[in-house]
Amino acid sequence: MKRKIILVVYFFVLCFIVFTLYKTYQYYKVSEFYFYSSMSFENGEGRRIDQSVIVTQNWYDEKLIERIEKKFVSLNGHPNELKIKLYYSDGIVNVSNHMLRTILNTKRKNIS
Repeated sequence: MKRKIILVVYFFVLCFIVFTLYKTYQYYKVSEFYFYSSMSFENGEGRRIDQSVIVTQNWYDEKLIERIEKKFVSLNGHPNELKIKLYYSDGIVNVSNHMLRTILNTKRKNIS
């Protein structure tokens, strides 16, 4: 009887270790950020884009905005004005009070 209890305890400890390792692997495998939604506005002066981004890791990394901007430009080209809204969960995108922060980038000028 005592041996069965010890085996059951070892089994649960082993399951806990495997589960913890699996979750750690999943956390590091997931992308640092992903684009959730985008709205593009065009007028005579150029193109303005509001981009919602879900940040899964490194929320307060200073280089994060540069990486998001590079990825966006590689996919969609250079807008005149890019507004990036950072969220930490896709469930709260519609609730704007829970944003991490909003970044407005207007460095790019219209080149004809």
